[in-house]
Amino acid sequence: MKVDVYFNFHKKVFSVRHKGRVIDYTKAIMLEGVKFVVNKAGRARVLKEGRKNVHAFVRGMIHEPWVDDGSITNYKSTPVSYNPYRSGNFTDKDGEPVYETYLVYLGLKSGTNKPFITAMEKRLQDPLDSSFYRE
Repeated sequence: MKVDVYFNFHKKVFSVRHKGRVIDYTKAIMLEGVKFVVNKAGRARVLKEGRKNVHAFVRGMIHEPWVDDGSITNYKSTPVSYNPYRSGNFTDKDGEPVYETYLVYLGLKSGTNKPFITAMEKRLQDPLDSSFYRE
């Protein structure tokens, strides 16, 4: 099932939306075949009003991590974030735009309960050779 996932600032958890309706709340979720979506008009409203609204989310298929074709060590991970005041896109740790990825893990940091997003790409060959990661 394809879903949209965003951090709910009121409930302090992630909202899982399917066909425009919230179907679940969760502290952690994994998605595959992911696209990072930012609604430009929603972002413009945030910049104009200075108030947050739901205009950015992660879209993908719910992934069951226990039914995978390999261990989590078969993936290269990168932290991803979104701040409407800095960029109109989700970005990696270097500030480069991120539009899609193979797998994403959304969770809450222990201790602070702040949301984090980790994008993961499958390694294609030798895990010790960084030139073999899927782009």
